[in-house]
Amino acid sequence: GGNPLFVVETVRGLMEEGNVCSGPDGQPDWPSEESLPIPASLQQAIATRLDRLTLQSQRVLRQAAILGDDFDFDLLWAVSGEEDEEQMLEQLDELLCRDLLLESDERYRFAHSLTRRVLYDEIPPRRRRIWHRKAAQALAHLAPQQVAARARHAHAAKEWSQALRLGLEAAEQALALSAIEEAEAFYHLVHDAEQRLGDVDPNARLRRLRGLARVYRLRTQEEAEAQALEEWRSIAHVVEDAVSESLALAELAKNGCRRGHGIDALPLAQEAIRLAGNDANARATALEALGSCHEAQGDLRKSLAFHRQATNAASEAGAPQQEAESLNSLAIALELCGDISEAADAYRRSATLAAGCGDRLTESRAINNLGTIHVLQGDYGPARRAYGTALTAVRALESREGQAIVQRNLGAKN
Repeated sequence: GGNPLFVVETVRGLMEEGNVCSGPDGQPDWPSEESLPIPASLQQAIATRLDRLTLQSQRVLRQAAILGDDFDFDLLWAVSGEEDEEQMLEQLDELLCRDLLLESDERYRFAHSLTRRVLYDEIPPRRRRIWHRKAAQALAHLAPQQVAARARHAHAAKEWSQALRLGLEAAEQALALSAIEEAEAFYHLVHDAEQRLGDVDPNARLRRLRGLARVYRLRTQEEAEAQALEEWRSIAHVVEDAVSESLALAELAKNGCRRGHGIDALPLAQEAIRLAGNDANARATALEALGSCHEAQGDLRKSLAFHRQATNAASEAGAPQQEAESLNSLAIALELCGDISEAADAYRRSATLAAGCGDRLTESRAINNLGTIHVLQGDYGPARRAYGTALTAVRALESREGQAIVQRNLGAKN
């Protein structure tokens, strides 16, 4: 299927205009399909097909374009405002007969996404906003669980308060599922809504920045993470949210250690401990940061002590994700001290906890590190299996840097 000429001409144009860059692995970093330009000849061909439709069917198809590549009858009917279901079905039948739509399991989808894009671009902005608003309102009643779709429609309708609220929820859902690219897109959508609204609840900003910092951490984008953490810390300080500020400072300290700034990071971790107060999770995060700072400075005795305290504090707080991170850090310190057996056990516990709470980053790090332990012990079969499992985890995170590290380890053992 598809249009070979369209593909060839589009790729040629992208290469000639310098719109295709090489990624870290040397492979082309292609833009998304939605951002590809549609050749004028193809736009004209689609417009000619659409002109053969009745005006009613053209309107229905344009309303369908608002809903995305696939949709169901009830949502389209709600957006259309039609009162006669039979008439709507007849119009859909015409679109099916002309191969503009396909039907499967009582859902419809565009036969080609290019048709939908051309239709969508032709809808006047005011009407587009009205239809998006109707779609958002209809979904709130028909399928309230479709938070991502509701957020997109609210944003397109310029319903900024709804877009902010739903966008945050959609971003957090995506992050929990390790859908990193989708989570980042929704956090940017939320940021746009914040800028449009101007006066926004600081807690909403803190949620966005905390989530966005996590996205950058998962992608190993250390500089971008640091910027998000600094902004998070600044807002938390202004609103006098000591616990939130403590968490931001602790993550900043760990970020600094990863970037080779352990000495500068130590005061941040110490301040995080002070601000954490009686909050067990914040204290565990700050203790882990302290352990990382002392490890970066070569003081393994203090590093071990703080990582053990962090692990115990996270366990007492019932915070499995933080406990998994603390265990992985503890295992690294144990390995550096030569306690290979206890390090291997800590890596296994970290990986199990991380897998249980969906933390693919910590899971992949712990399993990759466990593979290295197997290598040190001469167990090359278990090492290869560990590296293979870690590679699956980092691929789910779309982390090219993580994949490169694990593949290098895996390749060395084959």
